[in-house]
Amino acid sequence: MRAGQINHDEELGIIVATGGVEIAQGERFLLADTLSYNQKTDTVTASGNIKILEPSGEVIFAEYLELHDQMRDGAIREIRILMDDNARIAANGARRVGGTVSIMSKGVYSPCDVCKDTPDEAPLWQVKADRIIHDQEAKTVEYHDATLEFFGVPVVYTPYLTHPDPSVRRKSGFLAPSFGTTSSAVGTFVRTPYFWALSDDKDITFDPIITTDTSPIIAAEYRQAFDNGEMELSGSVVVADRKAGDENDTYTKEDRVRGHIFGTGRFDIDDTYRWGFDIERTFDKTYLSKFNFFENPGNSLTSSAFIEGFRQRNYMAASVYDFQDLRDDSTAPTPVIFPNLEYTGFGEADRYGGRWDATAGFRGLSERDESDNIRLSFDIGYSLPIASSLGYITTLSAKLNSDLYFVDHSTSTNSLGQTEEDGVTGRLVPQLAAEWQYPFYRPLEDLGHQMIEPVAGVFIAPNGGNSSNINNDDSTVVEEDDTNLFSMDRIAGRDRMETGSRVAYGVKAGHYFNATDHVEFFLGQSYRLTDNNALEAETGLQNGASDYFGWINISPHKYAQLNYRFAMDESDFNTTRNEVSLSGGTDAFGFTLTYTDIEKASASSSEIQEIQASARAKFDDEWSGRLFGKRNLQDNTDGGSINSGFGIKYEDECFIFDSSFTRSFVHQTDVNANDTLFFRLTFKTLGEVTI
Repeated sequence: MRAGQINHDEELGIIVATGGVEIAQGERFLLADTLSYNQKTDTVTASGNIKILEPSGEVIFAEYLELHDQMRDGAIREIRILMDDNARIAANGARRVGGTVSIMSKGVYSPCDVCKDTPDEAPLWQVKADRIIHDQEAKTVEYHDATLEFFGVPVVYTPYLTHPDPSVRRKSGFLAPSFGTTSSAVGTFVRTPYFWALSDDKDITFDPIITTDTSPIIAAEYRQAFDNGEMELSGSVVVADRKAGDENDTYTKEDRVRGHIFGTGRFDIDDTYRWGFDIERTFDKTYLSKFNFFENPGNSLTSSAFIEGFRQRNYMAASVYDFQDLRDDSTAPTPVIFPNLEYTGFGEADRYGGRWDATAGFRGLSERDESDNIRLSFDIGYSLPIASSLGYITTLSAKLNSDLYFVDHSTSTNSLGQTEEDGVTGRLVPQLAAEWQYPFYRPLEDLGHQMIEPVAGVFIAPNGGNSSNINNDDSTVVEEDDTNLFSMDRIAGRDRMETGSRVAYGVKAGHYFNATDHVEFFLGQSYRLTDNNALEAETGLQNGASDYFGWINISPHKYAQLNYRFAMDESDFNTTRNEVSLSGGTDAFGFTLTYTDIEKASASSSEIQEIQASARAKFDDEWSGRLFGKRNLQDNTDGGSINSGFGIKYEDECFIFDSSFTRSFVHQTDVNANDTLFFRLTFKTLGEVTI
């Protein structure tokens, strides 16, 4: 005990302390103006500016108290509790039981800060109750005969309410509800998720969605942590009608079971190997678009399982893949890949600075009742960088690619009219490359520095090698641009290779004012020295001179940036690709504007012309807003707006109000244009779960 003055009556066993009294018993501390301690009855009586510092981090304020049993039990008058998340409880009086339970009468709870200018006004929201019980051991706060008030106005009454105290990170209970309405699909909806903490390592969230136009949607998410990994599963199910057919012949399938399941898992086997899985599956193509409460699926879903290992410069993997096509007008069979074996290894640098690398793979692919093939591949390469005393760098590379296929075709000719034969086929393709780059650097006294770097490359390989007997399953989309201009093979996947010889050349230049402000530019082109008409028709890689590819990056300030990627026809300099992105802003305001215009380059690609924009603004410490929109600019039946919307959000230390309006113009057989209005109210700490 510490105090300004202490009187001790040894015969009665009473200590009286006054003036800044401090007393400690275990991890509990008490501060008061005046304190009396009866050693015989272990009773503490205190008054005036009382503060009790609890081991849990809470602080109890009072005007008068009487405690006994090591300050664990007793009565407190005019109690106020500051919890460790700054939430507050105030009551006329309280009883302390067992040092962990406070039973308060005529109490008020609120996590909201009181306005400094008008401290007598009610906070944004508070809970008033005839009785409040705070159990520090059970970590709960209970209310009896409670009323929820907004700005001092009663809005909801309940005879009983409970929520976890601020020290709880996971506690079973209802989460923040949300509600809204859509112009189609489900009508008005309400979501009332319930979080169930099964144990320290697992939990489940039940998320029923009650709608006016369909049966209830039952959704759930299960999560579990293991000593060597983690797993997460989610899904939903509903009984609802589904439109089928096409836009010219639509019919309704009534009372169909519809739903989806997503899942992911990652598990360590040892320091080298791990295994995992990803599940993405839906009962039908349009479910996730029509009932858009879950993740945006895009055009397809991918499920896989794998085992992989990392050791020094080596990587090994075995996997299996299954796909689900969600495009409404697609009738092509989706493939199953089983198994897919991979190995990649890099050797240590030799005395010359060169490095060996090797890759190997085995892939089995089945298109259900269509074509099947097995591919065995092996590549070995060597790369040697040579730095000149003059400052330029030359990198010499050599590679030998080998593939062996066992094929079973569903047709006798492919999309180019070439004959396909079943059986065994393969290829052996050597490649040589030499790349050269010469950076020039010039410092400027007060204006940063400048750099210009010409680059060039020569790539040599025999022409041909892409046999018509080899199905093109993983090289159907080819994009020729600045990112792969100096790649030895610009074709994604393995079923098609860029054979023949070519040269590539370009220049990169930039002025760098400081760490954030700069102007950069790149322009390059390639020239195929050998023609391959079949490869050009299938992939879009041009014979002779390619388009000019480049980009411009302008950042005049750390709060603004302009990026422009382009491709220009080599004969008339008309642009065949324009991708412009303008972004800027501060913490208070920001925007992004993107324009994309890409011409159709080959049978495997598609024309794109669209614009999308978004903006966000923070009006003050609590209010913020957002706008977004996307529009297809093509002059055809697919042109017009894709989606647009806005949102408004209020957030302070105790409350979140989030609302949004979204208009979708996407049309499918079972999905129509749709307006969605969404609201969510979150009372922080009142049943909120923080992970």
